[in-house]
Amino acid sequence: MKSRNLSKVCVLAIVALVVVVAMGFQANAGDVTGPNWHHDRVEANTTDVYKVTFEGGVEAGVAIIGDGDTDLDLSILDSNGNEVVSQTDLTDACFVEWTPSRTAEYQIKITNLGDVYNEYLLMSN
Repeated sequence: MKSRNLSKVCVLAIVALVVVVAMGFQANAGDVTGPNWHHDRVEANTTDVYKVTFEGGVEAGVAIIGDGDTDLDLSILDSNGNEVVSQTDLTDACFVEWTPSRTAEYQIKITNLGDVYNEYLLMSN
């Protein structure tokens, strides 16, 4: 079991690197703290929420890549709780981008629609 988890993490890391390069994440874009990534796990039928401040007038991007076990959906909400952008397909790899009108805190919501946990990488520019 331990080697299965290690191989999943290695695969996630490799895929994340490819996605980050492909998305062209730059230190001067989007997330005011710079490009970030976070490894976590969302439990079955639950939602993880992160609060990130994005710079106004600069294209912002958020991506998640799951371990393949369940469907993950990604949505971004503004400071008033309004959905800005989302991706709700049948996979656990999602990417969204938008240009915030002003510098503000946004909620990143990752929803697991499956009956088991899903280990994922969250990346933001």
